[in-house]
Amino acid sequence: TERDVLCDVSMKLDPGETLVLVGLNGAGKTTLLKLLTRLYDPTGGRILLDGYDLREYDVDDLYRMFGIIFQDFGRYAVTVEENIRFAKEVDARRAKGENVLCEAMIGGHAPFTIPDEGLKLMSEAVKETGRGMHLHVAEAHYDQIHSHHHYGKDIVDRLDDFGLLADNTLLVHGVWLSEKEIAKANERGCFISHQGRSNMNNHIGYCNKLPLIKKLVIGTD
Repeated sequence: TERDVLCDVSMKLDPGETLVLVGLNGAGKTTLLKLLTRLYDPTGGRILLDGYDLREYDVDDLYRMFGIIFQDFGRYAVTVEENIRFAKEVDARRAKGENVLCEAMIGGHAPFTIPDEGLKLMSEAVKETGRGMHLHVAEAHYDQIHSHHHYGKDIVDRLDDFGLLADNTLLVHGVWLSEKEIAKANERGCFISHQGRSNMNNHIGYCNKLPLIKKLVIGTD
């Protein structure tokens, strides 16, 4: 990368101490963990383990000390064009008489910080393929804050501006949707998926407006 991911970070962890890293995607949490386990070497400064520079340790010895499972965020980096191509492939296989056991949707992922240009591309893809949109919305309070700060609108209003609310739209999570937003989603015939287990595992809270949702489905993320 041409810019510093982490800068002026200084901390000390004592034996037996537990540290929780919290932050948005791209904030540097994974980078910090990879530095601490020497999957990366710092371009400046030092990381000490028991007073010794981490680079003085044998790498294999270090790797035997740590156990880490990373979320592969790259798996969500599917372009709108790939969404369209998959939808058309499903259509083509069905046209041949194949029993296709899946369906395509035009999807986006969390956190919902998609710019207007991205929503326009998704809107065009929905029209081209005849598919619905699958999008994680208001999974965290940050989604709402971002939408209000950058666009001065509720999330659902932004989606409606681009024609992305329809009877085949699937809005996922919706923990922080307001009653007004749920009412508009109901009016447009959208499905809203409650993700109880995922919400619990991610500690993001519980949607207390479930009785207001007309087309409520239960999902497992």
